[in-house]
Amino acid sequence: MKNAAARYRFPWPLPLGGFALSGTWTDHAQEATAGTDAKLELRFLAQEVYLVLGGRGSLDVIVDGHHVKTIHVAGVPKLYTLYDAGFATSGRLLLRASPGIQAYDFTFG
Repeated sequence: MKNAAARYRFPWPLPLGGFALSGTWTDHAQEATAGTDAKLELRFLAQEVYLVLGGRGSLDVIVDGHHVKTIHVAGVPKLYTLYDAGFATSGRLLLRASPGIQAYDFTFG
């Protein structure tokens, strides 16, 4: 439901190119805002993975089970680099968002 907090669960299996939410998220017209225990999963095939983020909080980036970085977000939406493999590869990206993080659009390189 738009503009109301809802609980999500990851589907199994998540197909290549698919993404899903888990935990509490509020789905708005242009972005989803993280709530309690908010996670986002993406199965990708790319060299680089980017996400437009806004709001305020932190985002843990985990690729194939390995913590890659923590991104601190503050202010207006901007593009953040989540992962750069240096070559085209496939993988599973798991993002753990603190409440208040706003996720907009993925882009790939």
